[in-house]
Amino acid sequence: MRPKITKKSSKTNEATIGHGVEALLEQALARGASDIHFEPNERTVRVRMRIDGWLEQTTKLPLPQYPAIAAYLKHWAGLTDQSPGTPQSGTVDFDTKHLSASLTVNTMPTMDGEKVVIHLVPQRSEPATLESLGFWGGALRQIEQIVAEPHGLVLASSPDTTGASMSLLGIMHLLNNPALNIATLEDPITQRVASVNQTEVRLAAGVPFSTYLQALLKQDPDVIMVSSLRETETISLGLEAALSGKLVLGGLHNHSAVQAIEHVTRLSNEPFLLAAALRLSIGQRFVRRLCPHCREMFKPDHAYRDQLKKLLNMSAVKSVRTVHALEKAAVEEGLGKAIDGQLLPLSTTETHFAHFWRASEHGCEHCHFKGYTGRIGVCEVLPITEDLRKLVVEKTTASTLQAAALDTGIIPLQLDAFIKALRGLTSVDEILPLMAGLTARASAV
Repeated sequence: MRPKITKKSSKTNEATIGHGVEALLEQALARGASDIHFEPNERTVRVRMRIDGWLEQTTKLPLPQYPAIAAYLKHWAGLTDQSPGTPQSGTVDFDTKHLSASLTVNTMPTMDGEKVVIHLVPQRSEPATLESLGFWGGALRQIEQIVAEPHGLVLASSPDTTGASMSLLGIMHLLNNPALNIATLEDPITQRVASVNQTEVRLAAGVPFSTYLQALLKQDPDVIMVSSLRETETISLGLEAALSGKLVLGGLHNHSAVQAIEHVTRLSNEPFLLAAALRLSIGQRFVRRLCPHCREMFKPDHAYRDQLKKLLNMSAVKSVRTVHALEKAAVEEGLGKAIDGQLLPLSTTETHFAHFWRASEHGCEHCHFKGYTGRIGVCEVLPITEDLRKLVVEKTTASTLQAAALDTGIIPLQLDAFIKALRGLTSVDEILPLMAGLTARASAV
């Protein structure tokens, strides 16, 4: 069991530090921060929060006070204070009257002292829905149709630490009912889900996922979520379970749906079994969401239009007409609404781009004057066709898989990001580095 700390449990001699840490955590959760960094240097300790994917400096602490703060955080998470030169990681639950979160405390020795990073996952009553994570239209319906018959292997991939887990938890939200025995193996548990049997895998103790999965298969599960398919033995056990009538949801740290398939194929000793079991591969990234209160509409100039041509190439689309058709489909699905609930106007016509959306330079009080608030997922969903199964058996390259995936009509990550920028959910400036990076990786494989 994890240690559980509440405000009332702080010792008297630690009260000042404890209240300061708790106030910082409450501030971080209120701002939607995913991480807090304590970074010692020669004179002070810089405290930064990662908000919407970006680090923001919050405050500076006096260096002489930091050893006591670091010791408090380590003790809080069940870590030892006797090994400051050794990286450590521990989990703790944080509860107050109004807030509850799962925290992972990580330490790392640096030249100027021990850096501590706290990863925060707010606890909700139920997982985020797939819609709130950015899935829409045909991609969303494909997920719903495939998991409605709970058997086979479904992959979810994201380079973000919790991105894949969030998608898999969203799928479990669809399936969660008393008729199914749903179980998870997670490292760590990021969110508690009612009526789901969740197990935290303690890799630090030297026990791999495969050992836990072997034991879990004796527990008569119907749906199994494994947050990280990182071992050959775990993949083999998962395939056996998927082929025996169970639904196995596997998380991966990759950049796309195709790379997830290539990764598992490379690690699998039985590609023919993988081809038979695999039903769906999901890729997801997160980008900052434009503040709906202060986002700005603007018309592109000639230089901007040149940049758009590059974006179209990156998204594997040459025609503005095709983009316009996809934006119209997104409107029909309700993507891109104003504060009053009305749909934003189309950004495209069949022949040109009419306007775009960008962050307000100075922001507003709703977004803490940043122009962005929260994040939105950009997604791709790839159902496994017979042609793709043949390529899996042949252990083909990711580039060949990608070409075959595009032939299925998949909306790739780059294009999904572009459509969401057109609908005012994010900005072109925000997705451009993502699109360029994905294109570069696709060219390299």
